[in-house]
Amino acid sequence: MKYEVQYKTTVTKWPIVPSSFREYEEIDMYVPTPPQRVPMINERLQSLKRPVDCGDNCVCCLKELPEGKSFCSFSLLNGWESECPNRVQKVECQHKDPEKQKICRNS
Repeated sequence: MKYEVQYKTTVTKWPIVPSSFREYEEIDMYVPTPPQRVPMINERLQSLKRPVDCGDNCVCCLKELPEGKSFCSFSLLNGWESECPNRVQKVECQHKDPEKQKICRNS
């Protein structure tokens, strides 16, 4: 720190950018408008993946996981693995029962 302060040089004109490079456009009476989405972008963002119904014994809805079961695990060889079919597809679960939706680990 002391070295930087001791050998610091003073520059009167910084940064040196040619004035022809700077192009300014005068804005008069600016009215902000919300961004508009192009329909093509919406189509590209849609996914064809749909959640499937998990069974009653699916690991995503169990209050306590039994010994030897895990909701989701990762290995370098296989990537992310889960017994929940929606977690495997990387889709959030959608349960018809609101209580089940609240306890689901994948929603």
